Amino acid sequence: MTAKKKVTDEKEAALRRVSRWLSQNKVKKVEADKVVSAEAAVYDAAAAALEEVRLELDQASLIQLA
Repeated sequence: MTAKKKVTDEKEAALRRVSRWLSQNKVKKVEADKVVSAEAAVYDAAAAALEEVRLELDQASLIQLA
């Protein structure tokens, strides 16, 4: 499983959890939508950052892995 897939899966789970909590606490829909949108934005930013990530191992790292 890739890091981006893990972020997507966690985003879905987090949005379900926060939506359920907001509903249980009778938060108004307009306010709840703002909170859910803000939560989604955090995960979207993380996924976007992963698009730019590149992992390079140097010789020392390869020796330690062996």
